[in-house]
Amino acid sequence: MSKKIKLKPCPFCGGKAELMKNAFWPSTDWWYVTCGNPHCGVHAETSDRPTLQEAAEIWNKRAGE
Repeated sequence: MSKKIKLKPCPFCGGKAELMKNAFWPSTDWWYVTCGNPHCGVHAETSDRPTLQEAAEIWNKRAGE
């Protein structure tokens, strides 16, 4: 049974986070998380990671926690 991935909202606007597959290298399974709010002036996004879980862990880190 796979573990459900929970993403925190965008740390800047509170928008819904989205897991995305890297479209630049379609032959690889690299994932990142980004803010789904098109009006977020920051466009917060993680760096690419080889698994959904790693991308989610990076996104969910917050300063001071």
